[in-house]
Amino acid sequence: MTAGNPSVFGLCLLLASVFQPGQARDQAAPQTPTAAAANNWVCNTGYKRVGDRCDPISVPPHAAAVADGWLCDSGYKRVDDQCDPIMVPEHAIAVGDRWVCDSGYKQVSDHCEQLVLPEHAWAVGALWLCKAGYQRVDDRCDPMAMPPHASPTGDKWMCDSGYKRVDDRCDPISVPEHAWTVGDQWVCNNGYKKTGDRCEAVAVPPHAWSVGDEWICQNGYKRVGDRCDEMKLPTNASAVGDLWVCDYGYRKVADSCEAMTVPAHATAFGGE
Repeated sequence: MTAGNPSVFGLCLLLASVFQPGQARDQAAPQTPTAAAANNWVCNTGYKRVGDRCDPISVPPHAAAVADGWLCDSGYKRVDDQCDPIMVPEHAIAVGDRWVCDSGYKQVSDHCEQLVLPEHAWAVGALWLCKAGYQRVDDRCDPMAMPPHASPTGDKWMCDSGYKRVDDRCDPISVPEHAWTVGDQWVCNNGYKKTGDRCEAVAVPPHAWSVGDEWICQNGYKRVGDRCDEMKLPTNASAVGDLWVCDYGYRKVADSCEAMTVPAHATAFGGE
């Protein structure tokens, strides 16, 4: 390298400025904006990607766009690039590109025939079931034998509330005073608790009310052992159960409520 060869000297300076000590020399070339964003967008429904643009897809009549394709409406089927109507017989409805018979009808070949229902039966699709209180015997619905104080549930029966099943009969259950029945069991009324085979009154202190077989303090009181003590509320505060919150326009500062600073044309939203 000589001072008399400026082209060689300039090339050396250029290489020295590009390849600094410790710098990787095999860095990938920066991506163009188009290449960098290639996977960061998708076309809207009804459009398909063509290179770097979204072109509208062709949707035939009686079809709807789905992503970058299309599907035929219910009652139509795809034939090449169009949607042709399907043949729906009488007493049937279209479901997609097929059809099903109405309830009370069954498919026979390419049409729907009405079911023959026995007395005391009702149709469920292409089948039939006996009404409550009847049971299927061959091709008919016969009434069930039920004991007194029982009610039908489909083709079976169950004892009325306050009775329990014993073999094929319904016997009354023993219900103590201040109780009510739930099926074949009993529970105590509100304000009473179960003690053996009876219901005893729950001891409710002043400023409390009963909840089932327990009690809770009224609003503005808190439980202290077996009593309800009145809460001490700061000015501009309201009780919420056994807690308190500042009124609208006030915020909590230690154990007091101070007025919030509200600028002109503004309204305080709750307290703090």
